[in-house]
Amino acid sequence: MLLTAWGSKGSGSGQFMQPQGIALDTSGNVYVSDSITNNIQEVH
Repeated sequence: MLLTAWGSKGSGSGQFMQPQGIALDTSGNVYVSDSITNNIQEVH
């Protein structure tokens, strides 16, 4: 399966206003930063 989108527009859990960056850790966890809310969320 190809994943083409995560979350929705907003400032709550699993939501993004302006996703800015993406990172992976050594365990394969995915993190997304948001430049408007200044949050970093782990995406499952």
